[in-house]
Amino acid sequence: MYLPARLIVPALALLLTACAQTQNKPVAVFSPAAEAELEQIRSAFNEGDYSTVIRQVGRSSTLPAAAPNQYSEALKLQAFSFCVRDYTFLCEERFKQARAVDPGFTLAQAERGHPTWGPVYEKVAGAQP
Repeated sequence: MYLPARLIVPALALLLTACAQTQNKPVAVFSPAAEAELEQIRSAFNEGDYSTVIRQVGRSSTLPAAAPNQYSEALKLQAFSFCVRDYTFLCEERFKQARAVDPGFTLAQAERGHPTWGPVYEKVAGAQP
């Protein structure tokens, strides 16, 4: 088989690029700092301080780098807070984000049955595999 010289160099470059090692994203692990922040968020949620939950999750630099189950729990509490405040679109977006961060993310049966955020979650869960 004959390849013109002008095709050999680009083909070789493509082959070498395909063989190059890809940089993997660092694996997130359980973070004590994120857990401490998550505990504050849980407390604010349980006290009905939904504005603090929304703000704290949104401003956190610790949680996005934490283990997926930690970050998805924070996003879940933020979603609940958005739903309670009638920000349905933002509630839905946080549920989508939680599912993207943690593919195993799901709500407990009691949470799924909640009249405020349950239908929003079911809509998201039904739309995504």
